[in-house]
Amino acid sequence: MSITPCRLAAVLTLLLLASLATRLHGSAQSAGVSPGQTPPPAPVQPLPYSHKTHLALGLQCRTCHVNPDAGTLMTYPGTAICMG
Repeated sequence: MSITPCRLAAVLTLLLLASLATRLHGSAQSAGVSPGQTPPPAPVQPLPYSHKTHLALGLQCRTCHVNPDAGTLMTYPGTAICMG
């Protein structure tokens, strides 16, 4: 059985769409958001701060945050951690 170029394009398109739908669904779940909802806005930082500076040093989110997972349970690091 030979596969025509049109059939191959259709199969590849379906695989691409299925992969995209899976990624979108997974990213919504990992953010603690139900499909069709938008994630809550990020809290306002009490001090001017850039995560890029610390990421450039190779620090991981868990170094500072008790719960570094995105969503409503994100926490601020303790003062002692920041000053250290």
